[in-house]
Amino acid sequence: MRIQDFNFDHFLKYKEEKDAFFAKFDRGEYRGPVMTQRCCGAAFGFASTKKETALEAWLDNMDTNSRLHGDVGFTYMEPWAGVPVFANAFGAKLFWNGKDDVQSAPCYFDVDEVANVPMPKTGDCELMQMVLEYIRYFKEQTHGLIPMSLTDTQSPCDTASLILDPCELFAASLDEPESLTDFMAKITRCIGDFTEMQMELIGEDLLSAPGHMMISSTGRKGIALSDDNLAVISPDSFAVIGTPWNAELSRRFGGVAIHSCGLVTHNTPQVLSLPDLREFDCKVTDFEPNDAEKLAGQFKDRSAILKVCIYPDEDNSRLIPLLRSDVKLIIEVFTHGTVDECNRQYDRAAAFVHEHYRLL
Repeated sequence: MRIQDFNFDHFLKYKEEKDAFFAKFDRGEYRGPVMTQRCCGAAFGFASTKKETALEAWLDNMDTNSRLHGDVGFTYMEPWAGVPVFANAFGAKLFWNGKDDVQSAPCYFDVDEVANVPMPKTGDCELMQMVLEYIRYFKEQTHGLIPMSLTDTQSPCDTASLILDPCELFAASLDEPESLTDFMAKITRCIGDFTEMQMELIGEDLLSAPGHMMISSTGRKGIALSDDNLAVISPDSFAVIGTPWNAELSRRFGGVAIHSCGLVTHNTPQVLSLPDLREFDCKVTDFEPNDAEKLAGQFKDRSAILKVCIYPDEDNSRLIPLLRSDVKLIIEVFTHGTVDECNRQYDRAAAFVHEHYRLL
């Protein structure tokens, strides 16, 4: 959608309604199931390779979302320039194929090579420059009327596995964990420093937190981290290259929200140990069937939000253990098709959830 075709008044009214409901939910005044809407998948792909197409994709998404059913929704843009932003800062090679978003390859293959890895200059690499360019462009084109999150911030663990061969990283975390301390500390500092640079450029009044994949709003604190290695790493390994560094970023930015694809319940106790955990995002689907009963036990009576994603065309009976008032739950329905089709998919899912929801 072109900027001249975007209905700002309609979007701002939608944002006000969604933010008000989310604030009520977050305060604990509404403990029923909350259904949300789809995020901007189009911008997490080829559209992200140019600022102009990325903005059009975000405007399309927000225009569509403002016409979808749901209690809360995504009300912010994101300067998404690809996954390997922080890996690129440490020298990871980038690959552009002209059809998809940017990919990267590790630049180190032995743990000894990262023992004294140089600390990169904040904002200096190609992808960091793209993120900053997108922030400036989005703000200018939308006249500062649409909130913006940070870019998709890969966790220190995820970033380390994009810089150093992941097999070497995971093995070293168990065999010689002390060899990774300086490396992980520099990655975490790099993430924190570039986060502050983005925050300053976006501006306090416009920054929507915690950000990527999370239900976010202006005035909130925290940083969202994508931590997909949660699904493939052992708890012992994650205790070395995951939890301590996520905790450091949580302390620095007043809270943390964690997203992970895959099956993650073996590591969710570590996620729940983080200081000021705001939100955790995972899937409960046929392809990624996280154990809902285990998640319910782990998140029972917690202040952190558990956001689970489902597909409307699946049997969602596996959700039933989560549909209880002592779990602070948000359900995101990955709808698809026209607005009417999306709303029918949402309505079916919402009816199922409300039918099985229990007040405890």
